[in-house]
Amino acid sequence: MDFQKLLKSIEKLNHDNYNTWEHRMMRLLVSEGLWKITQEGYVRFDKTSFTPFQQEENETSEECKLRNEEQRAELSRKDKEDDEKDCKAIHLITQNVSDAQIIYIKHCKTAKEAWDELRAVHRTPTVGSQMRANNAFLKCKLERGGNMREYVDKMYTHLDQLAQLDAKIEERLAVSILMNNLPPEYGNLVTALEAWDHDKLNMKTVTKKLIEEWERRKESRSESFQLRSEIHQVRSEIHQPTFNRDGGCLLYTSDAA
Repeated sequence: MDFQKLLKSIEKLNHDNYNTWEHRMMRLLVSEGLWKITQEGYVRFDKTSFTPFQQEENETSEECKLRNEEQRAELSRKDKEDDEKDCKAIHLITQNVSDAQIIYIKHCKTAKEAWDELRAVHRTPTVGSQMRANNAFLKCKLERGGNMREYVDKMYTHLDQLAQLDAKIEERLAVSILMNNLPPEYGNLVTALEAWDHDKLNMKTVTKKLIEEWERRKESRSESFQLRSEIHQVRSEIHQPTFNRDGGCLLYTSDAA
């Protein structure tokens, strides 16, 4: 994925999407060679504190001076390169947060400071954040006729958020809530799944089975709709009315006659 497509795929950071934002921003920064500077930061080169090389044996003073000048030039070049990378990284971070999030990073001078500050704000577990994440997971339901893939994706997102907040839900409980929040039309399938051995009853196998069943039903509905459309078309052609004039009167006839 090129830079522009990757950039457009990132939803600006808000109070609810830090986990997905962090992952996508990391991919963007990696693709631009800016991840290391964001994670590790850098130390500005201070010419006044530069410790010159000592003259080595068999080295003239001019050679030692030249070696020191080359080292200063290299450190200056590296410092300029790091500064440019850091400016670009903090620019990308700032451009991809909502206005409400700017308050947290407005005084940050480096990309690392901004990244660490946002992580601290959104990943620091509090009772309130844990309760909100837990409630969001419990209230996530699949409506009748809803998209199973989207439902499963949302449930995994909520579970990941809870794990990040040190409120990880035990897998069997997560599976139970996942199945309990399905509409009645999946009742028979849920009953069958509940009869599985505990070793098989995990998020991976259950969600795979649910998606397979949803795909099967969707395909079945599509075929049924196609069949009804064809039947309707045939009936329309059989009973297509024609009008003939007979002594100034319109007479209804059928092609089937």
